[in-house]
Amino acid sequence: MGMTSLPSPSRFLLLALCLTAAPAAALPATVFWDRADFGLGAGLGVSQATANSAQAAGVPIIQPGGLRPLSAAGSPEIGQSIASVALGDPANITENWSSLNDTGTSLQNLYLLFVQPKPGTITLAGQSQSVSYETAEVGLTLGADWVIFQVDVNSNPVYYPAVSLGNLANGANAAFPLFYVLDDPQVFREPFNYELGMPKWTVSFVVIPEPASGVLVLFGLLGFVGGRRSRS
Repeated sequence: MGMTSLPSPSRFLLLALCLTAAPAAALPATVFWDRADFGLGAGLGVSQATANSAQAAGVPIIQPGGLRPLSAAGSPEIGQSIASVALGDPANITENWSSLNDTGTSLQNLYLLFVQPKPGTITLAGQSQSVSYETAEVGLTLGADWVIFQVDVNSNPVYYPAVSLGNLANGANAAFPLFYVLDDPQVFREPFNYELGMPKWTVSFVVIPEPASGVLVLFGLLGFVGGRRSRS
């Protein structure tokens, strides 16, 4: 017997059900370093409420088994440059980041974890001065390649945004754009232009382990300088 085709209304209903069941793509979600101190330092990761809001927008929360230092190994090399700055309140910054695996070994399921923003520096009239933001004034925009790690620190949950770099062979390079915002931006006037003071970032490379180990490997914290100034 030949196959009987569905009437038009039934085909339309079946198509609608298929579209409804399709998973939603992750939407951009901006998270601020709004975690309270709890004896660990304000802004260490983001709050649970912020992490849950990002998860509702499609950014998954991952709960690894724990953290342990990775000894006798280096970290990939980080490169960073400013792509664009839109002054305003908030100010919107786009940077181009890259990660060169020069560790001598292939890295599987590699992520770059953003621990917290730190004070930066700016040079004005030949003099260097500190630029410090409240951590809750700095927001990072997460998209489809981002996750949030939930890690227990002294029995307290801490949530860290992290971008996936995938599998990185030795000598290979992974690049991604970084989007972040600054509430109440610190803008300095010079004779012929304006300078925006930017924070630094403290970051860490992590590797998602095989399911049998259940331990997240930490490549050590890097106090990465992200405080280069921008002209407008």
